[in-house]
Amino acid sequence: MKVGFPESVKKIFSIMAENGCECFLVGGCIRDIILGKHPKDWDFTTNAQPEQIIDVFTNKGYEVIPTGIKHGTVSVLISDELYEITTYRIDGKYSDGRHPDIVKFTNSITKDLQRRDFTINSIAFNPQIGFVDPFGGRDDINNKVIRTTGKAIDRFTEDALRMLRAIRFASVLNFSVEDETIEGIKKLAPSIEKISKERIISEFGKILTNNSMVGISLLLNTGLLKHIIPQVGNVELNFFRTSPADKDIRLAGMLYDAKDNAFNILKSLKYDNETIDSVTTILKYADYNINSKTYLKKIIGKIGKDKAIKLFEFRIAMAEAKNNIAAANENRDHIEYIKEVFAKNIPVSIKQLNINGDELKKMGIPEGRKIGKILNYLMERVLENEELNNRETLIQIIEKEQLI
Repeated sequence: MKVGFPESVKKIFSIMAENGCECFLVGGCIRDIILGKHPKDWDFTTNAQPEQIIDVFTNKGYEVIPTGIKHGTVSVLISDELYEITTYRIDGKYSDGRHPDIVKFTNSITKDLQRRDFTINSIAFNPQIGFVDPFGGRDDINNKVIRTTGKAIDRFTEDALRMLRAIRFASVLNFSVEDETIEGIKKLAPSIEKISKERIISEFGKILTNNSMVGISLLLNTGLLKHIIPQVGNVELNFFRTSPADKDIRLAGMLYDAKDNAFNILKSLKYDNETIDSVTTILKYADYNINSKTYLKKIIGKIGKDKAIKLFEFRIAMAEAKNNIAAANENRDHIEYIKEVFAKNIPVSIKQLNINGDELKKMGIPEGRKIGKILNYLMERVLENEELNNRETLIQIIEKEQLI
């Protein structure tokens, strides 16, 4: 494997070796390198104790931060980048289903790798020794397989979120999940309910925005989905093949059959208000019969450009999933018209009227509901005929129709 390590990574290897410390890159960065990707993070593991790591790098003039010293992790700041270095460890029992009760340090890289979640993340590498891969992670990467390191039941009992992570990796990497790992998820699926909603939606979001047809199929087949969103009934799997990789659009597809309860479902999952508003807006207008440009402009005026485009991307994907090509094309035309509306500044909201409440007051209309009614009426007329949107014409309408 030819790897162009950053200079900072080379420096860490060099400093550790100078001080007689065994040191490996480990986990996701090695997986990414094998997959031909550029790692986002470079994580190290070592036989050196945390205090020794701190001494080694502070003596070289580097800032060291004890980010997780209780679990053997310190961070070294090199060239404005933080690099985590963690002592080889063996984890004790996970009473809370997330963190080990105790952590014991070890001198064995193999024992450290043994505690990790999946074989594809249980590979270590350094330039002198090469790969340390006692659980066949490279073979699983080459064969595109997600497999737990050791028994699936043990790994998922330690942290139930790993079940969702297995599906997330399968979705992101377009891998399959091997049988024992699948069976472990099926058996322990109810335990996902013990995991915080914030952790769940973080993983869930990555499933939705990658190869979600793979991910959603696995969530359904393992029974995990019903323990995350029990209100979900039928799911149109083809939708996740045809839809854009947008979290809001795909959440709307997931909740389509539960649209009347979507707000409460998303709230219970602790999604942010922006996401809730976007998804519920899509679902509100998902099945509207939009039979005129006037009606389309009304919708655009109510929900804005970005939500309107997401709405019709959703409708296109749903139509294509059901092989309704005519409906898909009609919704594509709607998107083109939305773009035209904003490119040409075609009026779709009251704030675009060439008359406002202050001018109506000057015409003798008293402040209050009447001003709102008149502006709404004028907006209706302008939506039907945008050429009416000039001040003189709007005043003529007010006077002619005796709206004052």
